Amino acid sequence: IYTANLRITADDPDKVIDDIGILAEDLGGWIVTSNTNSRPDGLQDYRTSGTIQVRIPADQLNYAVDVIKSYALVVTSEVITGEDVTNQYVDMAGRLKNLQASEDQLQLIMQSAEDVGDVLATFNELTRIRGQIESIQGQLSYYDESSTFSGVTVNVDSPIPTPTPRPEYRKPEWNPSETVDSALEELEGTVQKSIDGLIRFAIVGGPFLLIFLIISGIVLKISLSVWQRTK
Repeated sequence: IYTANLRITADDPDKVIDDIGILAEDLGGWIVTSNTNSRPDGLQDYRTSGTIQVRIPADQLNYAVDVIKSYALVVTSEVITGEDVTNQYVDMAGRLKNLQASEDQLQLIMQSAEDVGDVLATFNELTRIRGQIESIQGQLSYYDESSTFSGVTVNVDSPIPTPTPRPEYRKPEWNPSETVDSALEELEGTVQKSIDGLIRFAIVGGPFLLIFLIISGIVLKISLSVWQRTK
C-alpha cells in the first residue's frame, strides 16, 4: 500500500487544487476530500491555502506525483511511504475462511435444533460470528482498494510575500557651517518680509495716514483758537 504526501507553494492554490482533482479523475481515480481557505496575513490582505486528498491507480502514482510537482513554484516537502500488508492479508483471509465454515455449521445446527434454548444459543453464536466475518471482510476490502488505488494528499499554500525593507535610520551629523547658513537664510527671509510689510503699509496705509494727520492738524488748530479766545 503506497501513499504520498506533498506540500507545495503555488500562485493560485484554488486552481492547482482543481487541476489535481481533474488529474485524479483523468487517471481513473477520484477526489476523497478537498477544501480551501483564506486567512488574514500581516504582510498582505489574505493568504490562500488548501488541501486535497485523492485516490489514484497505484501504477500511476509516480506519474501523478511528477505532474503535481510541475504545478508548484516550490515543493516544500514530499513523502512517499509503502506498507507491506501481505502477512495481515493472508492471516485475515484464513480467519475469514474458518469463520465462514463455522457459520455454515451453526446454520445446519440451528435448522435441526428443537429446544428453544439451543436455538437461542445457536442464534447468538451465529450473530457473533457474522459480526467478525463482516469486520474482516471490511478490512480485506480496505486492503484491496488501498493496494489498487494509492492515496495522495497535497497541501497547497500561496507564496509568502517578501516584506519591503525599512530604510535604516541614521542620526544626522552635526555641521556648524550648515547651521550658520540656515540661520542667515532665515534672517534674510525675516528682513525681507519686514521690509515688504513696511512697503505695503506705506503704499496702502499712507493716504489714510496723511488724511488722518491733516484732520488732526485742523482739529488741533481749531482747539488752540478756541482756547486762546476763552483765555
